[in-house]
Amino acid sequence: MNSNIFRCGNCGQPTAANGVVLPKTDFKRVVSIIEQYGDYRTIKVHGECCYTGGRQNRQEYRRVTRDMAIDAGMPELEGQRIKW
Repeated sequence: MNSNIFRCGNCGQPTAANGVVLPKTDFKRVVSIIEQYGDYRTIKVHGECCYTGGRQNRQEYRRVTRDMAIDAGMPELEGQRIKW
């Protein structure tokens, strides 16, 4: 396996390096490679598959860190995903 395989870090769907969902033929090829060799060497990216509203109106989600939760005065938010 010479090239890198990229997957959405949220749902695991194979994507291109920039997070764009792969065309059907490339998708099948990547899935067969993952089935044959495993996915321990895949690179996780933020895939468009998990954005809502499509490419023009996409919304990003971020995980709330401890510092962010403390700054907001709401420590119970730590670890949750929020729209950014």
